Amino acid sequence: LQDFFIYGQTIHDENLQRLSKQNQTNMKSLDINMFDTSSSLREIIPLFSLTELTNLQTLLCGGNNKEAELSLLLYENLQYVELFGAEWTNYEGKLDERITALKHVQYLYIGNVTLSHEIREILYDFISDNKTIQELVLGNLDCKEHGHHDDCTGNFDLSIKHSRLEKLVLWWLPPLNLTITSQSLVDVELWSINLGESSLLLSRDMFNIKRVDLSRIKI
Repeated sequence: LQDFFIYGQTIHDENLQRLSKQNQTNMKSLDINMFDTSSSLREIIPLFSLTELTNLQTLLCGGNNKEAELSLLLYENLQYVELFGAEWTNYEGKLDERITALKHVQYLYIGNVTLSHEIREILYDFISDNKTIQELVLGNLDCKEHGHHDDCTGNFDLSIKHSRLEKLVLWWLPPLNLTITSQSLVDVELWSINLGESSLLLSRDMFNIKRVDLSRIKI
C-alpha cells in the first residue's frame, strides 16, 4: 500500500496501524487530518510507525501540530508538502534543519500557522534559495513575537534562478520585500499584503505570464 489517510476517527483503528507498519518502505503519500481529534502527532507517529518513511513523496498534515512533532515527518525525499493549522516555535526539535533539507520539494503549501520569527526567516531564506519549487502557496503566517506588525518585514527573492516556478500565491502575510523576476511564472496571486516600498516589477522577460491577481495590496 502506498497511500495512507489518518483522520480522527481512524487514529485508533488497529487494522490501519498494522497496515501502516507493514508498508513503511512502500508508503508514498500520507494525509493526516487532526482537526477533529485531541490526539497529537507525538501519539500518532509511534502508533503508525511513521518514523522510517524513506520513500514518502507527499505529505498533507493539518491541525494543532507542534514544531517538534512535525519535524519528524519532513523527509528529504518529499516533493509535495501541504501543512496547515499549526504553531511552529522551534523550542525543541530540529525544524530548521528539516525545512532546509527539503531539497526536492516541487509543491509547497503552508497556511494558517504561527511561526517564531527565527523559523519564518529560515523558511523565507529556504524558499528564496530553492530551485525546484514549481508551485508555492503561503498564507496567514503569523509571527509569534510580532503578529502582523508593520515592523516585522520579511524578504522574498523569487528571481531568475527560480527557473521552474510556475504558480505563486501569497495571502495575508506580514509586510514583504518582494522580488519577482522568474521567467517561468504563469500565475501570480497576491492578496492582503503590505509590499511597503518594494517595487513590484514584472519584467518584459516574463513571457509565460498569463494571470496576475492583486487584491487588497498596499504598495
